Amino acid sequence: MKNAAMYFIFLIVPMAGIAQWSDNPSMNTKIIDTLGTQAVPKIVVNEEGETYISWYNQPDSLSYFELYLQHLNADGMKLWYDEGLLINDHPTWTWVTDYDLIIDSEDHAIVVMQDARNGYSDVFAYRISPEGTFTWGPDGIALTNDNDFKPSPSAVVTTDENIVVMWGVGPSDTTKFSYISLQKLSKDGQTLWDVNTIISTDSMHCLMPGMIATEDNGVIVMWITTVSTDTSEVGNWPYMYPLTQKIDGDGNQVWPEHLVLDTAKNMPLSFFAPAMESDGNGGFFAGWMAFPEGPFYNTYLQYVTSEGIPQWTPDGMNVSDSVQYKHSNPSLTYFPEHDELFVFWNVLNEYEGFEAVYGQKYSIDGQNQWTTGGRRFVGWVSAYDTLLGTSGIRKTTEDDLTLFYAYEFITLAGTDTIISTDYLARRIDRDGNSVWEGSDLVFTNAKSAKGELNVSRMVNDQYIATWEDNREDPENYYQAGIYAQNITKYGNLGPTAVNDPMHDSNLIIGTYPNPVDHTLTITYRSDRNGAMELSLYDITGNLIKHHVLPCQYAGDCTYTLDISELQAGVYIVQLQHNGMTGYHKIVKW
Repeated sequence: MKNAAMYFIFLIVPMAGIAQWSDNPSMNTKIIDTLGTQAVPKIVVNEEGETYISWYNQPDSLSYFELYLQHLNADGMKLWYDEGLLINDHPTWTWVTDYDLIIDSEDHAIVVMQDARNGYSDVFAYRISPEGTFTWGPDGIALTNDNDFKPSPSAVVTTDENIVVMWGVGPSDTTKFSYISLQKLSKDGQTLWDVNTIISTDSMHCLMPGMIATEDNGVIVMWITTVSTDTSEVGNWPYMYPLTQKIDGDGNQVWPEHLVLDTAKNMPLSFFAPAMESDGNGGFFAGWMAFPEGPFYNTYLQYVTSEGIPQWTPDGMNVSDSVQYKHSNPSLTYFPEHDELFVFWNVLNEYEGFEAVYGQKYSIDGQNQWTTGGRRFVGWVSAYDTLLGTSGIRKTTEDDLTLFYAYEFITLAGTDTIISTDYLARRIDRDGNSVWEGSDLVFTNAKSAKGELNVSRMVNDQYIATWEDNREDPENYYQAGIYAQNITKYGNLGPTAVNDPMHDSNLIIGTYPNPVDHTLTITYRSDRNGAMELSLYDITGNLIKHHVLPCQYAGDCTYTLDISELQAGVYIVQLQHNGMTGYHKIVKW
């Protein structure tokens, strides 16, 4: 238990002088990197662009994992003490299960996790204010108290601004089947359902649930079931199938029967993570992986209405007819403005040893809009010396999205070899074209192994990404810290116009690429018509270029500037418009 002194110490004074977001992909913002292991970072963002980042921490002196939380402003400056806020230091097992971090309508962070403070696995929920106050008490709210195993709780904020928490239950009586339990909490920590809502069957285990909020105060849950323990079957996994159910705002099951999404194929347990995306009207899109035949798994999709009626091919629609490639790890995002679903996934040609990232656009009736089998966006790369992985897609505007992906490879460090990971981003419009000019944006390339990439939604024209990273000791894979980086929608890194006193809120500037070699694209937005003047200064304040820009009306504009003749160094872009002045720093290679 945290002592009272520690609790009140963290009614926090913001720390001045912490660096802003870096514009150098090899020098990202360090959230924490101390002796021991920091792992499983999560991130959420509010409407002002402030973020919470959480992580597990295991110092060398402990055999179990603590949980910490940090609060940052939109510019990447820490608002709490440098080491973060200790949320839970109760004993856990020597290994960890997943936990969840969400943000409620009052910008409070909600953390749900399980620990062993009572001698067995129980679920606890914490609510922390932007000032670092534990509004549900320093030890949180206990949602269970029994000797069943309850791994990986998760939570969502419902449309009535309450919180639904979900967890799986493995009964201590091994003759009973696993099930799923849910409870709804108010923002003041009161349970709103008289009893927990239970999802179960009389003859199958219910495992690995995922959950999204619906537009009618409830949630939709997706999980897998199995009746077999025989690991001699295809792929050495037991037969497993995906199911789903809708729960209303009062905790009642909406659909008369659990909806079975796929009974024709065996699912790979080791890779299962349900992909779920709301349709904005009480229904959802589902993605999963399964074996249609032999050892090659495919990715399947289904659209389910609010009434629980599947709209696409029974047992799921595959993303490719290929039976010789492995299609895995689907990531979904839906554009209700256009009734279009975008899906990106990994492809492995195991025989020839190549990997790629593919994508597809579907209409609301399940018709693919791009090339049959999907369009290749990244790759092929050799799977023998490089691992390529899709880390997800995020909606950027109403007309485009951003793909995040990873390259993992072996590098030389003196006489040793180390694992290195680069994370990259590509902004893609609804027709599948790249929005940013040139190559994809590398937002971290320190020579280190990285993992557990988590990316926020876009707020104030930027995403925030966080991940595990062993750059302090690259030869020790298990001694990792937590790092973060902003990625602007313009394709650059580092300080933006958000919360910067040098910028007027009505004049927003972006530049890309940054760093730049020859041609710089400047994007700007104003809410009024009027002359727009651009000046370029070197770092000592000397005026290098001056232009009156042709686009002088309210809204979004772009201007291309040739700087190929300039020497390498740091330069300042200045825009002046209707008495306002905005600045942006660029780096010339």
